[in-house]
Amino acid sequence: MEAGLPEAIWRAAAEKGNAHAVAAWLDEGGGVDARCAEHGSATLLMTAACAGQEAMVRMLLQRGASVNLQNSDGVTALMGAAFKGHTTVVQALLDAKSDASLQTNNGNTALMCAEHSMHTATAQLLRQHATPQTAEAEGRAATSAAHAAVAANTMAAELLGQEAVANTGKGSKKKKAKAAPSAVAAESAAAAPFAGASKPAYVKEGLHEALFCAALGDAQVVTAWLDKGGGVDARCAEQNRVTLLMAAAAGGQEVMVRMLLQRGASVNLQNSFGRPSLMIAAVLGHSTIVQALLDAKADTSLRSIDGSTALICAEQEKHAAVEQLLRQHAKRPAAEEPEARAAAAAAEPLGKEVLNPYPNP
Repeated sequence: MEAGLPEAIWRAAAEKGNAHAVAAWLDEGGGVDARCAEHGSATLLMTAACAGQEAMVRMLLQRGASVNLQNSDGVTALMGAAFKGHTTVVQALLDAKSDASLQTNNGNTALMCAEHSMHTATAQLLRQHATPQTAEAEGRAATSAAHAAVAANTMAAELLGQEAVANTGKGSKKKKAKAAPSAVAAESAAAAPFAGASKPAYVKEGLHEALFCAALGDAQVVTAWLDKGGGVDARCAEQNRVTLLMAAAAGGQEVMVRMLLQRGASVNLQNSFGRPSLMIAAVLGHSTIVQALLDAKADTSLRSIDGSTALICAEQEKHAAVEQLLRQHAKRPAAEEPEARAAAAAAEPLGKEVLNPYPNP
């Protein structure tokens, strides 16, 4: 039985593309397809692909790395590279006969990953590569892009689960990776994702539909569902316990996020991967939503099951505006603490209504 992939070697592949350390481990008998149990059964190839380490990817392929292995969430090296917009890595994997039709446990393909993250060059590359046998399936994946918005937090969790957190505290999985140029920040700012998308037939009525519409910013459907008694913090078991607020944050829908917060949505709930709405917005670079959630007292110290915080996620994805917001927020409590204590002491004799002028009925 092949020995597992040590976490130290996994980190060497993810953080700096340390080819010397990885090659030395392989030369000493390490398996090129060994899996890291601590990180979702990821292989070296998956990890290097997600981190944008093209030279490492090519070295591993030359050493016989299996290109179509999947981690515990069904994510392949191709999907990881596609989600992050590493176009040259995607090309290297396609040249090595990577199967673009493979799906994650949630039904996402590499093309869906690229489309969800709005990496247009990567998506175009994958479409061009599609063979006649897979073209129809990839077309269905394209029409299902809106569903990927609902499941954005799940996809982020799947992919981030296989990457390295460079340091347990302030580190970054991708911090020093030589990433391919990404259009996600510009395009996220330019337009809400999947605007005008129609509802696919597989979207069921009820919470599933409400989540889909929350990600698309369809306030009419979401409001109607809530007014009929739907819970603002209801969770979808099929989508890893995602809430409406998480779906809206993933879809970049600021107006929807603010509406849900006004209706009492709990800002610090976490999905099955331990990711709250703030972390989801941070990993996707939705800075205005991050600000709205911070204003609603989102807890920046919450960690996902892989140890990431919202700041770590923003650092990994190189969302500078989000990083700055979170760093400024981290400094604020210490600076304002004396003033906050003074204000609280002054208000105390006046009663609870002063501290909470808009109590819940």
